[in-house]
Amino acid sequence: MKTTLTKYDFENNQTLKDNYTYEAIQVLWFYYENLEDDTGFELEFDPIEIIGTWDEVKNFEEFQESYPHIEKEEDINDHTIYVASESFYCSDNLEMRNHFLYNKF
Repeated sequence: MKTTLTKYDFENNQTLKDNYTYEAIQVLWFYYENLEDDTGFELEFDPIEIIGTWDEVKNFEEFQESYPHIEKEEDINDHTIYVASESFYCSDNLEMRNHFLYNKF
């Protein structure tokens, strides 16, 4: 049995809201929606897996606290998936100035 998840449901999931900004949640929605489109496979929604996979930080310095071996912002993509959207400041992102959303490794 499956239930279709809407963008509204995703954006208003309390687990996601407790761990990410609204802008980060939007970016994650678009990331997973595009992943489904690109692969042709439906994904199961698991907010616990999402928060275990993705982290949001305010700036590169905060990112470096967890990963001091990455010395330059340009090198992040060599080590992880680094996403954003039109309101994020990041590779493929939004434009949420000085916030980073990255795949933990």
